[in-house]
Amino acid sequence: MIHTPEQARRKTVIACQTALAKRGVAVLIVPADISASVVDDNIPYSVHVARPVTRPSDADLAEIAEILNKSENVVLYGGSGCQGAHQEILAVANKLKAPIAHTSRAKDFLEFDNPYNIGMTGMLGNEAGYHALLDCDALLMLGADFAWRQFYPDKAKIVQVDIDPTHLGRRHPITKGVVGDVKATMASLLPMLAERTDDSFRSAYVKRHAKYRESERAKVAVGHDGSIPGTYLTQVMSRHAEKDALFTADDGTPAAWAYRHIDANGQRRIFASLLHGTMANGMPSAIGLQKAEPGRQVVCMAGDGGISMLFGDLMTVVQQEVPIKIAVYDNGKLGFVEIEQKAEGMLDTFTKLKNPNFAGIARALGLWGQAVSDADQLETSVKDWLAQPGPALLHVHVNPMQLVMPPFMRAGDRNGALFGSRHPARPWRGRLGNGEGEFSLIEGAMWQRVTPNRAAAQHACGQESLPWADRDCSIRGSHRLCP
Repeated sequence: MIHTPEQARRKTVIACQTALAKRGVAVLIVPADISASVVDDNIPYSVHVARPVTRPSDADLAEIAEILNKSENVVLYGGSGCQGAHQEILAVANKLKAPIAHTSRAKDFLEFDNPYNIGMTGMLGNEAGYHALLDCDALLMLGADFAWRQFYPDKAKIVQVDIDPTHLGRRHPITKGVVGDVKATMASLLPMLAERTDDSFRSAYVKRHAKYRESERAKVAVGHDGSIPGTYLTQVMSRHAEKDALFTADDGTPAAWAYRHIDANGQRRIFASLLHGTMANGMPSAIGLQKAEPGRQVVCMAGDGGISMLFGDLMTVVQQEVPIKIAVYDNGKLGFVEIEQKAEGMLDTFTKLKNPNFAGIARALGLWGQAVSDADQLETSVKDWLAQPGPALLHVHVNPMQLVMPPFMRAGDRNGALFGSRHPARPWRGRLGNGEGEFSLIEGAMWQRVTPNRAAAQHACGQESLPWADRDCSIRGSHRLCP
């Protein structure tokens, strides 16, 4: 707080320098009576932000090199700390003949122009990234603070490089942890690594990832009844959005589709909370990004539950003339909440939404607005929406039955590696622990089904368990797993 006019410049400089140095938010309070005061600006305080290069000692680097050189199958696993280190990471991967997996936050920095990319692991990942991490004997974590310990390897040696010392070993036990910038650390480590010739491990997972991507692209198609899958909408948006577009996504299915189906090219960025329980983060993020980058296209992928909480912000968008483009994924429900309830063996409760015509509301508030529910009209609608000079909202009725599939199809015998704990009476159900909370899931799929006969939803049929979450019970009339 500024208490006197003489403090104004100094405290303003401190606030700016703190925000820039710590890459966070600084709050400076100016009382009304002080704001009307005359400031004596003679003392030239100014902002100074240093960008030091941080890397481990030579001894630490030599120890890391020894671990990696003695390991047969190495995987590089990059997080958001890999920003700006693309070439250095590829050089290390080339020398070690290692595939490169990445977290969702690192998609923008490692997916593009990367012949060694095997995608993500975790619940939003794919089978190549998932199995590569579990099958390696050495994992090199680079600027990654990935929370879900069930996706880490059981027996591999883990080396972690992070600029934040509090991140070292906090998600999973590690063999060696060092503090350093990923770019500087990889550049210093490279000469210490032994050149390899056998790339069979990397090649196998790169091919597996390519096969997965081809399979996913083939699945993204218009519904047989002309309905619009969320994945199809996302790919159409990705094709027509600008090459340097900034995407924001509400946590839930919009974020899942964004990280799986928005093409990264080194210029685009994707922003989502990715924290458990977050809602309605897409549009506020879009407003901030558009203010920070007025010359770039900003696309908000909003859920119907999220956008319903922010009608007031739509008025702000109009008032401030913020030209963001908002796509509303209307599946008529709180999809991930429904998933969690069903994973707990509950009937979905209070998850269905009676949505208004969001396009009509947008027009009433002064935005461009249009609704589309027919896949034949989607391409044209997306082009018109993105071409609007001001704020625009596209209300898309997406298929509510589309599944968000995890990279694993059944829980194998990995001593609970996939599940933090198991339900004693239901071995097919578990919880994923992330070190800070838990996220429920059903083995095999995040699943969504309609229960036509709710009265017969739970009963005993004599079967021990069903390996697939979308397979019916043997007693007809029920589409729920027996307890």
